[in-house]
Amino acid sequence: MAPTSEKPLLFQPTRLLVFVIALIGGMSDCCLCSVRSVICAINMPNRRDQAFSVSKFYQSIGTCVVFFISPFLNIYYYTIGIPILCVIASFCFFFETRRIKRMEKTMTNMELDQAEQRKKSSKYETLDEEF
Repeated sequence: MAPTSEKPLLFQPTRLLVFVIALIGGMSDCCLCSVRSVICAINMPNRRDQAFSVSKFYQSIGTCVVFFISPFLNIYYYTIGIPILCVIASFCFFFETRRIKRMEKTMTNMELDQAEQRKKSSKYETLDEEF
């Protein structure tokens, strides 16, 4: 790559724009780590640490791959590729959260049914004691 005197395709980059993009990227990374740890804890309650470690490992592998192929890519590949990957990741995220929501709803209903059955059985036990 070399400096060029061509006009930018979409907009002129400025320091403020770079700082705003960096701020948004940092905030989204922080949120992603929090959400990932919660999803790992819900999906694998007995192996929370291992699930989180494996997810961070895959994130690191992906970062390394992008780092090593970046000299061969130009900015247009990044501009097209990153949003496509973000859309795919968003679909996967919403699919998984919907699955977790259904699972939690089922578990909550089961717990409520069990509590109701315990309440009924204790009611019958008190009736048996009276007679």
